[in-house]
Amino acid sequence: MGTWRTVVLFIGMLTSVACLSCPSCKEQHCSQPPPCVGDIVKDPCGCCDVCAKVEGERCGGPWKISGECSSGLFCDKDDDDFNAVGVCKPKKLLCGSNSHFSMCGGMCRPTCDNPSPICPAVCFPGCACDEGFVWSGDTCIPLKICPKKCPAGSHWSMCGSDCPPSCKEPIRACNKMCVPSCVCDVWDHVWHYDRCIPLKQCPPEGCKYNGRTYKEGDSWGEEDQPGKNCFCRQGRPQCLFVDCFPPTSRHVRTKDGTWDCQKLETGQCPQGYIKPQSSKGMFFCYRFDTKRLSYGDAESSCRADGGRLVTIRDYRTQLWVAIRTVLQIRQSTWIGLDDRKTDRRLVWSDLVPYSRKDYKRWDRGVLNTKNNDCAYMSRPRKYRWRLGWCKAKRPYICEYDPFAVSAIRAYQDF
Repeated sequence: MGTWRTVVLFIGMLTSVACLSCPSCKEQHCSQPPPCVGDIVKDPCGCCDVCAKVEGERCGGPWKISGECSSGLFCDKDDDDFNAVGVCKPKKLLCGSNSHFSMCGGMCRPTCDNPSPICPAVCFPGCACDEGFVWSGDTCIPLKICPKKCPAGSHWSMCGSDCPPSCKEPIRACNKMCVPSCVCDVWDHVWHYDRCIPLKQCPPEGCKYNGRTYKEGDSWGEEDQPGKNCFCRQGRPQCLFVDCFPPTSRHVRTKDGTWDCQKLETGQCPQGYIKPQSSKGMFFCYRFDTKRLSYGDAESSCRADGGRLVTIRDYRTQLWVAIRTVLQIRQSTWIGLDDRKTDRRLVWSDLVPYSRKDYKRWDRGVLNTKNNDCAYMSRPRKYRWRLGWCKAKRPYICEYDPFAVSAIRAYQDF
């Protein structure tokens, strides 16, 4: 009995050795393989082409005598047993969720700290994260949920709020209450821009400036200081100056109410202004505006152009202005004469005091009373001058001097 066992073992050893004993390769002795479902590989002796094994077929054995798996597959067998025979299975089963097998996936892997690494031109097969995922430990997680460095007073949480409390909205209705985000360390703290502060320390919403309240992000130009632009940032007003250099440029108001510089050409009327056709030498430019404003708002509108409300000191100016008013406005109209700040002493808009010796076109019975401080041309009274309530809304006439540098400076210091 023992003799027979020895004979069988010897025959098996001879068979195994015969599998290693490959004759010299002569391709003319190789038969053409049938159409292959998978790849074409060499036989165990490395001579003739044979079909690689596909999923579910046997593989392995000593010297891969049972076949080699096609690309994308691996031979699932006992790697410690040289003679073990296995079955071809997809390589992706080797990798975890959100990952796949790649010939270059075994090194230089993207992580939360380095999502886009610069890799050497060397490949090593292994598992790689799917697109949008990075390695965290031995698993792949979505890049968007990677822990982030949070500001002081807060920490990273995988179950934060999609609409965290803030100074503007300390209590908010939110549909998503579990999203990866930074959350405040203390429950009664809220977000104020990029940091957590106690709710009671939240600044008032918007900015207060010169008695007016502005919303966060608003910008405006200071009416009484041409060139001074302000804006509301983080609950505080901040101001900057735009410098213009007369007589080559002047301050103008933009459509959003801020100041900018406009290049000037001597003797040129700004857009929207006209000059008398018979003008020779020095002249004023005029703008006849039909928009009804209070005296103060009309004054600001003229200043925004670098001008002022119209001054009338001679008959020719009165006649030309009155005719244009009849043609373009046809209403009682503000002119640049008032005593709002001079206690019943009238002053023209160019800061020159009014004198009874000057040219005048007053209507009869005009009284300089406390509530009537601003002058206008009255249409019912054939455009003679009267004094009225400054908050009444009327059209107005602006005057612009295209030659006087001093006028621009006076406007800046007004």
